[in-house]
Amino acid sequence: MSLSSMDQRLIILDDEQFIQKYCSPGVIAQLKKASKLTREWVAQRSKVKYDIVEKISPFLSEAEYMQLRILQEKTGAIISGSFALAFLDNADFTLGDLDIFVKKESESPFILWLHSMGFKVNTNKASLEDYDGLRCQPHVTKYQLGLDVRSYHRRDAKIQLVLTPSSPVEVILQFHSTIVMNFITCNHAYSLFPRATFDERRALINRYPSGVDQQCIDKYIDRGWSMEDTANQADFAFRNALFAEGPRYIGDKKTWKLPLPNPIHDRHADLIEGNSWQILFLWDKILDGWRMKMFYDILSFPEFKNAYTLSCPSVKYIMGNIMKQPVQ
Repeated sequence: MSLSSMDQRLIILDDEQFIQKYCSPGVIAQLKKASKLTREWVAQRSKVKYDIVEKISPFLSEAEYMQLRILQEKTGAIISGSFALAFLDNADFTLGDLDIFVKKESESPFILWLHSMGFKVNTNKASLEDYDGLRCQPHVTKYQLGLDVRSYHRRDAKIQLVLTPSSPVEVILQFHSTIVMNFITCNHAYSLFPRATFDERRALINRYPSGVDQQCIDKYIDRGWSMEDTANQADFAFRNALFAEGPRYIGDKKTWKLPLPNPIHDRHADLIEGNSWQILFLWDKILDGWRMKMFYDILSFPEFKNAYTLSCPSVKYIMGNIMKQPVQ
């Protein structure tokens, strides 16, 4: 189908439920690349399917969510975990909590905000095992990643602050599998492996199987995903493969980037797209298959609003020379 004929059919087809009924995230992403007209058409009708205000309502009112978005813009905080997966998958599975990642130095405004809305801190200190992205990895401790967790509740609503020492994206890249490598900023929702996660319903384990809690993995299997320890060469050896090797960055062509309504217009709002990493597949003799590995360095300067993951380590030292100070 040519673009012109596609555009004509989309103009004729004015069903607001079309996206919700027939389009997977992969199809949506492809339609948005077709032309300006199809991009605008899809963006308008995606609002029906992806209503984040409705999805977040068990935790926050619409006004409270807007306050959170403003805090996200100011601090670089992101929402991740099961909430981000359920939102992008348009799924209705039970959500136990809302997980917010923020740098430790930005914790104070979140504490004030939560208390102002009536959230109370839990007296029992939360652990990383309570957080969905990491609870499948009992060998990963807060001491290894430098994380800390604060848990707050208001009636049946539970919000967890996961405090990171550097870039929240670094923690995303440490998650147990590709299925939970999704997150929400102040203006966009992102999925790093959308075709595999939402179209093929496949996920690669990002940790050695002995370090992953099988009960947690079974939860996703029960929801219809195939959780795989290794990949075939066809999964990564080609440019358009599901888990293609090579450099990646947030917002690249392999990323699904879903705009949120009522964007916060700020020139710093998409700084998270400065994060990058490398994907390589290494042969594992024990598993007799190809295992995915993610490589990156961390760039952090006091003058920077955020820390960043870098796919090219040499950039870190170039920036150190530019800033005329030792790299951290």
